[in-house]
Amino acid sequence: MIKALVASALIVRNDRIAVNEKNLFDLDHLIPHRAPLRLIDRILQADEHQLEALSVVKDTWPLCRSGGANVIITLEVIAQASAALHGYRKGWQAEPRVGFLVGIKEARFYRQHLPLKAELITKVNVVSFISNFCVFKGALRLGDELICEAIVQAVEPEEELFEKLVTNRQEKV
Repeated sequence: MIKALVASALIVRNDRIAVNEKNLFDLDHLIPHRAPLRLIDRILQADEHQLEALSVVKDTWPLCRSGGANVIITLEVIAQASAALHGYRKGWQAEPRVGFLVGIKEARFYRQHLPLKAELITKVNVVSFISNFCVFKGALRLGDELICEAIVQAVEPEEELFEKLVTNRQEKV
């Protein structure tokens, strides 16, 4: 696994050019999410099969009320970590593209509320990957406490199909 702590190390991976490791974990190049809807703060480590990310619960998060967030938001954190892993697997030269969470095959929650400023560690790994359809398994922890485990399914539509969907939606509005 590549550790995010060694920011000055040079990495050569598959068809990627040698780049500074810090850039490999740049969220702007891995996922299309932007503030305030980006729930991942930093990638801690990643390889072709798994990724570990840090998130800090903020009052700007969706579903955040009364000093914390509803635990259901952890599904979105797992989905974003999965998108980051997918982006990492595609390589540095690829631009992040919109993908869709199309299924939650399984989800288990072990608490109802996440306190503000809680530091959450999310680990995701690839279960299967066929063309543009991916299945990821994720677990989210607060310290040693397991908060959520889920298996999520996502699809990244072909560029042409995505453009058509966006165009059709804009015409209806």
